[in-house]
Amino acid sequence: MDRPAWSLEQFEPRVGESFAVEVGLPEPLRIVLREAARLPVRRPPAGDLPGGRDGFQLLFEGEGPYRLVQLTHRLHHEALGELDIFLVPIAGDGNRFAYQAIFS
Repeated sequence: MDRPAWSLEQFEPRVGESFAVEVGLPEPLRIVLREAARLPVRRPPAGDLPGGRDGFQLLFEGEGPYRLVQLTHRLHHEALGELDIFLVPIAGDGNRFAYQAIFS
């Protein structure tokens, strides 16, 4: 099965919006998209990825006692639907956690 070719332009308008993550709890964990940004261009120039898109990153933030592990998680967004995204925890203080997804 082909995976969708997500683009930065699909996520930029969703900054500040909530995504639900199914983690086996009675209620899904909520994370908020805090940033959607193009990856720095390196030599050779970006833009040669499948579908002709540049690489980009998404930064999410979650609150509460639960921290997601580095894994492909199924996220649900009201407008984007179901998304399987590999999230990497990059920061946390016990109550707030930051996660990064790279599309290259």
